[in-house]
Amino acid sequence: IDDFKKVNDCYGHEAGDKALSAFSSILKGASRSEDICARIGGEEFVVLLPQTDSSGAITLAERMRARLEAHTLETDSGKVDLTASFGVVTFDMQNSVELYLRQADNALYKAKQLGKNRVQYFETAKVVPM
Repeated sequence: IDDFKKVNDCYGHEAGDKALSAFSSILKGASRSEDICARIGGEEFVVLLPQTDSSGAITLAERMRARLEAHTLETDSGKVDLTASFGVVTFDMQNSVELYLRQADNALYKAKQLGKNRVQYFETAKVVPM
């Protein structure tokens, strides 16, 4: 969730809890029954999409991003507009899960550097055989 600390600081921790709950509901509502959504720390979540290629993952992340952007969070201190940035990576279990999570995290940071409220795909360098 973009600028999550600001939500807590400006509107209170109860508003932060509501933001996490709303985002979680949006992720679950946009996902299929076989997808796995989990909070992995603070305001960061992971969504595992079995049997989904990069195009499908990017499309779903964009749908989730747009749904959060369209959602207005009602708090005791007023309305809060939320956005989220997404880092997307596809994997085939040839490497460790930790590596793929780092790659998704790198894509997430790139999305935030490029202005937030966007989906960024992690592009791996292609190795050309000699």
